[in-house]
Amino acid sequence: MRASRRMPCLCLAAVVTAAPGCGGGGEPDEDPVLAGAGDDDAAPDDDTTGPPDDDAADDDGPVSALSATPSPLLLGVGDVRGLALTADGAPVDPAQATWTSDDPDVATVDAGAVRGVALGATTLHASYGGATAEIPAEVARLEARGIWVTRWTVAGTGGASGVGALIDAIADAGFNQVFFQVRGTFDALYGSSLEPWSSTLDGLGVDPGWDPLAAAVERAHARGIELHAYINSFPFWSGTSPPAHTTPEHRYNVNPEWLVADEDGEPMALNSSYVFASPGNPAVRDWVASVAEDIAIAYDVDGVHLDYIRYPGTQYSHDAASEAAFDDARASDPSLTWTQFQRDNVTATVGAVSERVWAIRPSLKVTCSVWGVYHNAWGWSSVSQGLDDYAQDSGAFLEDGVADAIVPMMYWPLTDPEGQRLDWKTLAVDHQSRAAAAGRQVYGGYCVASDTCPDNDIGEIVAEIEVGREIGLAGTSAFDYSLLAGNGWLDDLGAGPFAEPARVPPMPWKGE
Repeated sequence: MRASRRMPCLCLAAVVTAAPGCGGGGEPDEDPVLAGAGDDDAAPDDDTTGPPDDDAADDDGPVSALSATPSPLLLGVGDVRGLALTADGAPVDPAQATWTSDDPDVATVDAGAVRGVALGATTLHASYGGATAEIPAEVARLEARGIWVTRWTVAGTGGASGVGALIDAIADAGFNQVFFQVRGTFDALYGSSLEPWSSTLDGLGVDPGWDPLAAAVERAHARGIELHAYINSFPFWSGTSPPAHTTPEHRYNVNPEWLVADEDGEPMALNSSYVFASPGNPAVRDWVASVAEDIAIAYDVDGVHLDYIRYPGTQYSHDAASEAAFDDARASDPSLTWTQFQRDNVTATVGAVSERVWAIRPSLKVTCSVWGVYHNAWGWSSVSQGLDDYAQDSGAFLEDGVADAIVPMMYWPLTDPEGQRLDWKTLAVDHQSRAAAAGRQVYGGYCVASDTCPDNDIGEIVAEIEVGREIGLAGTSAFDYSLLAGNGWLDDLGAGPFAEPARVPPMPWKGE
């Protein structure tokens, strides 16, 4: 059942993995992470030797237009990236062109293969058939430095100026990527025609008179950092009473049949925490995708970030729509198990989101917060697993190409000796192995000292950032802003591991 779609690798002749150091939460919400039993808690010159395609341009006559991609080009020190060349719209073997670099001390180029030598900027030139192309190139430190900002923190800013000050503090600390929450329980912290204003602002359905997402995007881009719209995927509502009636109406009131149900078919009861909408209901998956699409159309965000992209537990969801969908799926594939059916539903939701937002802007990044333990291959005691306990196959998100990166919520310390229960490095290496095989990225999630992760002081945080660099993660992400700021550790990161500016690593499969 798994949708097997990959975004094509656009205009890249070759990619060589960055050297170590130039590579590349529990969830950013109330969800507990320490789980007791049952808790929820090509080398570029290799492809330039064959004969050119039949429709390739040749050097027999003048060329009116020459172009090279990707342009501009971003790479790290020691990285090698291949440039593709077209003349009058037809592909050209890059080896047939003449290449130069304005500053070979920054980057060299040979037959279209660019090597990063030292930090800096230069311009590359290609000449062919009497035409020339210029390609701006930057060699930079490549490391995603992300941070989650929850909806409660957003509400506490008080307005657009407060959001601007928050973004400034993040940028000043050396971060280059913000996961900014705009959806909690099928409600919105932005101007939505689909869902009511969030209750964390001035009340459910009450227009606060300002737009948190618009303010965040504007300030983040002014500071040169990425802004990702972070949404809770399946939490339907929270609290012991149903949502008030609003315009637009909350979906809990419109579609109560969307609730997950237990093995007896009983809908999940309202409680002091979340009730979930069912990933097995096609209408729910379509609605989540519509929300992401709505954001991608209306706001100049750099990405969509999915949290709670999972079931609430193995006992759910036996709602009528899911049972009917399973029967239909089994009719086509009698070997399909209920467990795999559930995993496929979650992966299909990610796929529906990416399909819709990439149709609008292929450059948008789709990332997912995922469970810190994918599968307990080490026999650790009393841990919950994304794959087995929540039907979250984060490996499939990457393998199927429906997510550009995952952010595993590894809210535990490094152990000594390495490899003990819930060791941050062991988990990071495990997630990275699947991402590397799929040609995608991992941003290692870490937690700031709190009830969730009491051992994660600034020393532990810095150590995890350094380990992420050593093992080749594309970057890391902190949960969360309020905890870092509250402990006074933003400046420690800005003066320490984030003292030197860094760029978010490009995603070559997206043509970056």
